[in-house]
Amino acid sequence: MLRRLALLLLLVLTVSACGGDQSYTAVTVDNAASVARIKILSGPAGGVNAVVWSPDGKMIASAGDDRAIYLWDPDTGKEIRHWSGHALAITSLAFTPDGKTLASGGRDKAVILWDPADGRQLRTFSDSDQILALAFSPDGKLLASTGRSKTVIFSDPASLQPVRTIKGFGDRVNDLAFSPDGTTLATASNDNKVQTWDVASGAKKLEITDQKAGATAVAFSPDGKMLATGAGDAKIRVWDAASGSPIATCAGLIATIRDLAFSPDSKTLASASADHAFALWNPTTGARLGPGRTPAEQAATGHGSEVNSVAWRPDGTIIATGSYDQRVLLWAVQIQ
Repeated sequence: MLRRLALLLLLVLTVSACGGDQSYTAVTVDNAASVARIKILSGPAGGVNAVVWSPDGKMIASAGDDRAIYLWDPDTGKEIRHWSGHALAITSLAFTPDGKTLASGGRDKAVILWDPADGRQLRTFSDSDQILALAFSPDGKLLASTGRSKTVIFSDPASLQPVRTIKGFGDRVNDLAFSPDGTTLATASNDNKVQTWDVASGAKKLEITDQKAGATAVAFSPDGKMLATGAGDAKIRVWDAASGSPIATCAGLIATIRDLAFSPDSKTLASASADHAFALWNPTTGARLGPGRTPAEQAATGHGSEVNSVAWRPDGTIIATGSYDQRVLLWAVQIQ
């Protein structure tokens, strides 16, 4: 039975390079109901490419085309601090599990580790091409990075020295994710392949080729049972993480899937896509739960351009989304 999803657009958080004013608008969305239009607010100098929560849920980090990293208080909507350090756009962010270090990757081929307490640069290294995705292992002992170099590099966060690499991808690697137990890494590459790898040895475990127009996003469910993948054909596919057997297909979007994130209880899947859409799904049935179902409905309450990033607060109560429209939106979520 399709679960009924009620969404409250709790907060529209606008970000600016100078830490400008924030505005708040509340809109109730009841599954497929029409939604009220909200004020379009300005943001940073460039689009938002990455949004992540700190592990304790007390901060949000965002970054994008203006090359700056912003930290936000999600309860007040106020900027905590921002800083710069990359020469080109920032494409990805990741917190260590203890929240004491923030990693950023960019089109300048650099991976930089920062102290989020003061924005101080800790360590850096350069890949041979643009960085598109970063992830820390659940124990914080490895940092995986990848991108247009067609190589996954596992580094020691304490030194940023490479530990091992995975090579041989047919095209750029768009996304990667560690399994909850840290033993497996999943990759989504532009050659239409989703693959899983043994973290300790680098050996391939699974290869899933049922992707169209490039595999663009990948996410493990927190219970470790499911692997969600997104592609350029606008479809989301959910697989058994151990066997690679199909579980469900989430369809109805009309453009490339940019990002995926499971709720902490593994019962809901959030997606960000290039058709301006932020959507929620039942990962075991493929049913769309909300919010608006059409681009027009999405534009009325949400983003006015491609949505690049989606992330759940660790307690599962709020979702953050970031877009090329230069905004970060926070959504309070209640599933009934």
